[in-house]
Amino acid sequence: MLSEADGATASVWFANRTLPSISGAGRTALSLLQARARQWLVIGQIAASMVLLAGSALLCRSFSNPQSQQLGMHIKSVVTASISLGQSAYETQQHQMAFFEQLEQST
Repeated sequence: MLSEADGATASVWFANRTLPSISGAGRTALSLLQARARQWLVIGQIAASMVLLAGSALLCRSFSNPQSQQLGMHIKSVVTASISLGQSAYETQQHQMAFFEQLEQST
């Protein structure tokens, strides 16, 4: 008959024989879980990239829209000019305003 020590030794021997296969199965299940998690992460990254690309396309389109909008006035025949009056000819602000009013009347 087997003593208790022999029974403990047998159970340790049995555990050593079965644990590698159990832990191997655990590693396989874990690696399948990790592979599935990796797949979902890649899918999520691709989805986020598509959302960012669509957003940037809409942003570019909204930046280009004001260039083609009607402003409500005709600017094709508008002329602008900058006139600097000399201080010696038009010393006071009243003289300068009189010049600009006369220029506006003549155009």
